[in-house]
Amino acid sequence: MNNVVLGNFSDKEARTSIQSAYRKREFDSKYFEDYSRIERIKSDLKNPKNEVISKHNISADIYEIIKEAKEHDDFWYFKNKTVKINTLKYKWFLERNGFKKYFPSDASRPTWVKINSNKVRETSTEKIKDFVLDYLIERGELAVWDRCANFQNLFSEQYLNMLESIDLKIAKRSKGQVLPDL
Repeated sequence: MNNVVLGNFSDKEARTSIQSAYRKREFDSKYFEDYSRIERIKSDLKNPKNEVISKHNISADIYEIIKEAKEHDDFWYFKNKTVKINTLKYKWFLERNGFKKYFPSDASRPTWVKINSNKVRETSTEKIKDFVLDYLIERGELAVWDRCANFQNLFSEQYLNMLESIDLKIAKRSKGQVLPDL
C-alpha cells in the first residue's frame, strides 16, 4: 500500500477507499466515471441537444463527446424503419470489445479469442453472439436485437473472418513456476 497511498491513511482506510471507488466501476478503468449517468445521457441523445444539456446539466463539449462515443458504439442504422448493419462498424465494435482471430501453429482455420486486460481467452461464435445480443438488451435496442438474433450470417465463421488477426506468444508454466519476461 505504500506505493499507492500518500498521506496519513492506514492500510485499512486505503483499502476501503479503493474498494469503494471500484465497487460500481468497471475493473481496469482509467477514470472514475459515472457509467449509469453516461448511459442515461446516451439514451436521451435522440432528443434535441439543448434538452439533453439542460436535463443532465452538462456542457456542450461533454454532450459532443458522449454523442461521438455513442456513434462509435452503434454498428447499426435505420433505413425506412428497417434495421441495417454497417459491416465495418460491426467489425470495429467487436474488436474494441476484445474479439480477434488467432491462427494457432500455422492452422488453416482461425480460433476466436477475446482479450481482456491482456488476458487472452478462447471464445466461440456462440459466445460472440451472446455478447452482442446481451449488449443490445442492456442498451434497450430491441429492434436491433431482433434483427441480429435473426441474422445468423452476422455470427458465422465466414463473416467473423473479417476480424483482425493476432499473433500470440504463449508461455506455459507449471504450478509455482515463474515465467521470464518475453
